[in-house]
Amino acid sequence: MPENFLFLKTLPMKLSHRIFSSVTLILIVAAMMIYVMPNTAKEKIPFQKIRENLMTKKPNFGLDLVGGRQITYLVDLTEVKKRNNDDDPDNDRSESEVIDNIRDILRNRIDPQGTRELNIYASAYNEEKYVVVEITSDLDNEDTQEKLSAVIDLKFKVKGSQTPTPEEKTSLQENAGKFLADVNAENFSDKAKFQNGKEYALYTENKQYWKSALETSFDADAAAEIGNTEPGAIIPRVIERKMNTFLQDAQGSYTMVENIDYVVVKVEKREMADHEKTDPGEVFEDVQKETSERSDAIPLMTLEEAISSEAGSPPPSPEYDYPKLLSIMESFSDDSLVELNAGQISKVVENDTEFAIFKILAPKENEIEMRATGIYISKTTESAREKIDAIKTRLDPKTYTEKEEQVTLSELSFGFDLSGWKDTELGGMQFKRARAATDPTTSRPIVEILFNDEGAILFEKITEENVGKQVAIFVGGVLVSAPTVQEKISGGSAVITLGMSNFQEAQKEAVRLAKELNGGSTPAPFVEKGQYKIGSFLGSTALEKSLRAGFIGFLILSLWMILFYRFLGFIADLALGFYALTIFFLLQASIPFGWASILGIAVFMVSLKSFSTFEKSDFLSLFIAMILGIMVTFIAYSPIVLTLAGVSGIVLSIGMAVDANILIFERMKEEIRAGKNFSVSAQIGFERAWSSIRDSNLSSLITCMILWVFGSSVIKGFAVALAMGIVISMLTAITVTKTLIETLITPRFSKKKWLLLSHSEE
Repeated sequence: MPENFLFLKTLPMKLSHRIFSSVTLILIVAAMMIYVMPNTAKEKIPFQKIRENLMTKKPNFGLDLVGGRQITYLVDLTEVKKRNNDDDPDNDRSESEVIDNIRDILRNRIDPQGTRELNIYASAYNEEKYVVVEITSDLDNEDTQEKLSAVIDLKFKVKGSQTPTPEEKTSLQENAGKFLADVNAENFSDKAKFQNGKEYALYTENKQYWKSALETSFDADAAAEIGNTEPGAIIPRVIERKMNTFLQDAQGSYTMVENIDYVVVKVEKREMADHEKTDPGEVFEDVQKETSERSDAIPLMTLEEAISSEAGSPPPSPEYDYPKLLSIMESFSDDSLVELNAGQISKVVENDTEFAIFKILAPKENEIEMRATGIYISKTTESAREKIDAIKTRLDPKTYTEKEEQVTLSELSFGFDLSGWKDTELGGMQFKRARAATDPTTSRPIVEILFNDEGAILFEKITEENVGKQVAIFVGGVLVSAPTVQEKISGGSAVITLGMSNFQEAQKEAVRLAKELNGGSTPAPFVEKGQYKIGSFLGSTALEKSLRAGFIGFLILSLWMILFYRFLGFIADLALGFYALTIFFLLQASIPFGWASILGIAVFMVSLKSFSTFEKSDFLSLFIAMILGIMVTFIAYSPIVLTLAGVSGIVLSIGMAVDANILIFERMKEEIRAGKNFSVSAQIGFERAWSSIRDSNLSSLITCMILWVFGSSVIKGFAVALAMGIVISMLTAITVTKTLIETLITPRFSKKKWLLLSHSEE
């Protein structure tokens, strides 16, 4: 074949590569646009699970943009100083270590994953030490403040009785009677607050009851008495009340038991209000018999029944077996079913052939897997979707509102502690330290704990009385470990053996447990000294102005690139748009680590393929591609907190993204002016501009790393955002721009130099 026609052999390959690149780029852009589009558009996605997941995705804004609250805690280090001045070095605790423990515990209480922007830092004024907590507005609620204010303490508890003795009941009743005799309507609140927390007393102020619910909380006589009492008066007798309590066992799970308490009640007010009520839907089994087009129940027949049937006797009514939940989930490809408990009814699910609604059944005896029974409608049935939706409506609870009297009560209750764990005198004051170590005999990870002299005596007594039983360790009221006592332990030291088969997991658990024990034993109580609202007006205004400035800059930059580089400038603008879309995607991605890893590997492979065509050193290409892959994985899995400083970092990186395109295009223009064709000029342009792009971006990334290591929280936010912009700009300037040039500029089109160069350059 003549040389002039050799291009015909490579033409199909080039077309195939161009089509593949175009389709891949379009799919990536479409996927990211679905992620970042507004919620009004996401609501129209037909797939419920995908829709609900995407609706939760949003940027993680910082305090300066959304506002929040600052809470200041005063830390009392008196006991720490006292311990440091004694003669026992095992008692010593540095003040900075104590403050750090408090900071870690507070952070773990409200941000265990470590993905939020929480400014928790130490502060000092004169001789006083403080811990300051700054939370964003979405965390500014009662639940967060309750978690923060919970006492940090360490307690050792033993298994206690869950049944109060007659003497204990009598004592509680007498305490309630004494309180009632010594209180009146005017001083009820003050005296109840003073009594709260003492001798199993709990004060609840302004608790609201609907009149219809009084009899479910009190017996009929007490409910009637409360209903007939005028606001502002105290019920003139102690009310005995039965109630259900959830108890935590040694494994951390909960069970419900019946409890009893004795209550002194004051009626605060009564008023008519809108009461939202719910009526249960229709009985599932009745609707199933009426509407389901098939049954999933398989009749069971025992050997005796079969023999009876063969003998001519009518067999008894058969029992039915229902499919296991796992098989249902596989058939309908819906993992949400596993989140339902026994007795609950699912949403409408579907597979290729039918719609279904399931009721979850409890496991059979000696089984742990739940089963399900369903209502099925074939998709071949006329108006199948409307029929299954109508069935779901019949099964769903009906909510309505009606006027009802609401009674507000203040209560002081005296109740027996049924937690299942009984307090001992051993706690943080007798605890010296905990340390993760390795058992010299078995080489298994363990936790060594050490007590002072008083603690050694108490611990010896506790272990002697509880051999073969569990001793629970609570930190801040949360059960962290419940080891079983093997024998009486003397000498003030003990070992907790971790019964985990995986060595790495056991080692991590040992370190975690030792840290929690040391943190919980912090002999430094803290008290809230003040709260301050952090406004977002200045931040949100600055954000709006920054985004407006960034958008205007983007337009000016785009026009400038088209003016100076014609069609190449248009391609650079497309790459810049891809850059902006990728930034928006990564700011709110928060995808699971597995998917983030796959995304990082894809970036690594594409980058390595691109960079290796420009580099003489394969190692350097591998190193840079690896940096890009790791950073994309990290940002996609744990999105950065977007502060105002971060916004400035992203805007700054836009200019850096275009700067790389300018270097490439200028090199291409030089080669075209030298008489080379467009394809060769593009290849040389990318190759010779790459070293400048590589070195400038790597030096910028090193600067970002230094800022992140040594900078304040504001500087860290700027450094992370700038680093993200630099990484994405390297991808768009090299990979995306190169792909667009190869895809959009054909050999025939490349000959029209006026579309690629200004008139003065032709």
